[in-house]
Parts: sequence; structure tokens; C-alpha cells
Amino acid sequence: MKKVGSLILILLLLSGCSLLHTEKENTYWEITDIELPSDEYMPMDTVVFKADVLNLSNMDKQIRVLVNIADTAGTLIDSKVKLMEIAANSQLTYLDTWTIPEYILTGRYFLSLTIYEVSNAEGSEASSVAIYQSSGEDSFLCYANMEDFHGLDESLWSVTAHRLGRSELDSDNVEITDGQLIITLPADKLSGGEIMLKELQGYGIYEIRMKLPLAPTSITGFFLYKQPDFYHEIDIEVYNDRSGTALLTTYADGSVQNEHTYHLDFDPTAEFHDYRIEYAADQVAFYIDGQFIKSWAEGFTDDEMYLMLNCWYPKWLDGKSVNEAQYLIVEWIKY
Repeated sequence: MKKVGSLILILLLLSGCSLLHTEKENTYWEITDIELPSDEYMPMDTVVFKADVLNLSNMDKQIRVLVNIADTAGTLIDSKVKLMEIAANSQLTYLDTWTIPEYILTGRYFLSLTIYEVSNAEGSEASSVAIYQSSGEDSFLCYANMEDFHGLDESLWSVTAHRLGRSELDSDNVEITDGQLIITLPADKLSGGEIMLKELQGYGIYEIRMKLPLAPTSITGFFLYKQPDFYHEIDIEVYNDRSGTALLTTYADGSVQNEHTYHLDFDPTAEFHDYRIEYAADQVAFYIDGQFIKSWAEGFTDDEMYLMLNCWYPKWLDGKSVNEAQYLIVEWIKY
């Protein structure tokens, strides 16, 4: 057996195989303190990518860091490539930035970060071996627009007036005060108000920060909609009371396709909270205060719709007017 083992060793050496490098390449590397953007951003904001790279070998090395940014459909939006030298038995910090394009579409964007060891001076992909790769599930949100209500731009927004449920939606109930949108539910009448974007909106992210009125048997709706009824609609509707009842719904093909009742762990009439719809080709998802609540992969339209906000008394609730005027207060809408 010793002779056979010696013969195998001689053959391996003659064939050029090395017994000293059977460990994986990343045995010689340690990647720590990785930071990738995961927040919400607007056009021209700057995001930061960071990673600490430790070269554990006794040789100077070169690395190539590649960051890819893609949309929810997997379409590559941009790439960042950086070559770096790292001395033997030392650590360096990879740090780079990316400026959100001015005309980026609203949506969720996914990041992948890959670090390669480079075996020649050119740093080409063909001569590189990956020593670290992120999961590809890291993501951040981009909004194309933010309405902060230091006035209502009539070229963008309409204040609508029509009958809805038990309510007359009255433009007199909609006003801008001290940088906030106010929709009034007047005393002793089943009246409400509504605004909508004038342009149709497609796939993207739609978010609002609002405090609801204390007006039981009325609701506030933040939603995407296009006529006819029950064909194109994605809703967040919250009861204007302390129960914390939120209704998440999608409509298509003339009927409700998905619905979910969620009970908030807070009083929506007491403080401001954030409510978000993420609308993509393969999924509709809902978030409240950044917490994922529910998603569906089917049962919603692929048509563009209008972004709308209203406060009103539906027929499927008792419809009891308030004794004193109550107010829906909105700090901002992002889209």
C-alpha cells in the first residue's frame, strides 16, 4: 500500500497538481462589516456601499469589487466596479457611493455585491475568482416624487367632488394648512373629501404619512384606482376609529380578487403612521410603518391607475356623523 501511495503522489506531482491548495480560495480571506443601502431614497440622494476585507495570506493581492443595481424585474440599472490592492496579512475598507439618477422610476431596487480575487494585473472577469457574494436579496426603495403639501400643485393634483357611499365628497373639505393636507369630516353631516393625481401611475411604490380623524363609521382610503369599478383597484382602507382595523384589497375582472383584514397594534387616530403599497408586475405588497403586512402574486390589474386619497362614510358602515368636526391630517405622499 505504501508503494501505491507513493506512486499516486509521484503521478500527481508530475501532472502539475498541487496538494498545497486544496482549500477553497476564500480560506485566505475574511469579509466583515458589510453595509448596503436599505433605506428610502429620492432622486439625487447618495447611497453608500462598504465592506472590510482582510487578506489572511502571506502575499499581496488584488481584488475587484462589483456592485449591481437591478429593478424588481431583474433589469440591470447600473453597475459599480472598483479594483483595489491589499497587502499581505492586512485589512482594507472598500467604500464606494452611487447617486440615485434624477429620473429614476419609483420602485424597489435590489443590490448584489461580489468581491473577486484577481490573478492578473488587468483585473478582468476571466481572471477573477469570487471570494464573497451577497445574497442578492438586499434592497432599498426609491421614490420619484414627494408631495410635502407646502401648497397643492394643481397641475399634478385634483380635488374631486362627487357622491360616494353615504357621503358627498366636497372640495370645501380639502385644504392645505401649515404644510399639511387637511380633509375635514364636518359636524352633523356625512360629508368627506378626496384628492387624486391627474396622471395615471404604473408599477411603483406609493406611501403616505397620515393621522386619521376620530369619526367612527367612516374610513380613510389610500389607493390606486381606474374606472370601471371592480376592475382596476388596489386599496388600503383604515377605519377612522380606535379599533385599528385596516382592510387590504385588490380588484380585477369585475370583482374582489384578494382581501385581508389586519388589526393595527396602535390607535391610528392618535399619531402619524406610514402606509405603503408596493405595486410590481409579479406582486402587490402592503407595509405599515415599514413592517411587511401582506402580499399577493396574482389577482390584480396590470393597467396604470390613478393614485387617490379619500375620507368618507361607506354604506357598509352605520354612517353616524360626528358632533364636532374631525380631521384627516397628511404630512406627505411619496410616489
